Amino acid sequence: MKYFGTDGIRDRVDGPLLAHAFVRRLGRAAGTFFAQTSAGETTVVIGRDTRDSGEQLMQALCAGLRSIGVKVLDAGMVPTPAVACVVPHPARSLLA
Repeated sequence: MKYFGTDGIRDRVDGPLLAHAFVRRLGRAAGTFFAQTSAGETTVVIGRDTRDSGEQLMQALCAGLRSIGVKVLDAGMVPTPAVACVVPHPARSLLA
């Protein structure tokens, strides 16, 4: 099954693709990949948009990431470019 389109995964929250269990597994898989491709502690910065589903999806994704020891920094509701700016310096600005 194809999960990612040109703009990410698209489905209704709690639909077949964006059910809590799937998003948690996705977080675990992404965390495993990040941990295997980085040296030392793995940290992920997550930002979300203003949709009502953002908090629910973030919690499921974070649960998967944290289940394998990935540190998660929540940037809150921010535009995508803001997350990109924080990634090189996660202790700065939005997260301070």
